[in-house]
Amino acid sequence: GRFASTTATYRVCTPAGGVTLSGTSARVLITASSSLPANIILQAASSTSGGLIEVAFLNTSTSTASTAIFGLNFFAFQ
Repeated sequence: GRFASTTATYRVCTPAGGVTLSGTSARVLITASSSLPANIILQAASSTSGGLIEVAFLNTSTSTASTAIFGLNFFAFQ
């Protein structure tokens, strides 16, 4: 997939390192590494009932952006 211009795009991420989230009640803080293009904004993050993290990206550019692999850091707490 790609990030359409001025549109929110949702992706589901699996926590690495054996981290387990306990359902949808976890609070999620997310930061991006320098790999995130300048025109892509992390709009929201939430935990899912399956213990995954759903992330909303917003492309503020007027053109479509590639969905290359981005480095993201997650912090989850109850």
